[in-house]
Amino acid sequence: MPRLVSGRIKGSDIPEFVLDTGFRGVVGVRYRVETNGRVTGCTIARSSGSALMDQATCRAIEKRFRYDPWRDAAGKPVRSTVLRDQQWDIDPPAVDR
Repeated sequence: MPRLVSGRIKGSDIPEFVLDTGFRGVVGVRYRVETNGRVTGCTIARSSGSALMDQATCRAIEKRFRYDPWRDAAGKPVRSTVLRDQQWDIDPPAVDR
């Protein structure tokens, strides 16, 4: 399996609207890990119900994630496909009373 060596989704990757309202859900994604370890071709395998969060998840993964790619029997890097669930638990801002 390819091994994630760097990258995480940051707060700056989350749309401002979502930070203002909160969001809970799971985005199922499918993407390729290229022989150089970069992520390409992210698609939604299972929607969270929010197109905005689905798109933000793929954008962040393609931008930030880097892998040690899968290797064949000879040790040569090969392209592979990853399926991943991204869990979101974003609370809305607290309201002062």
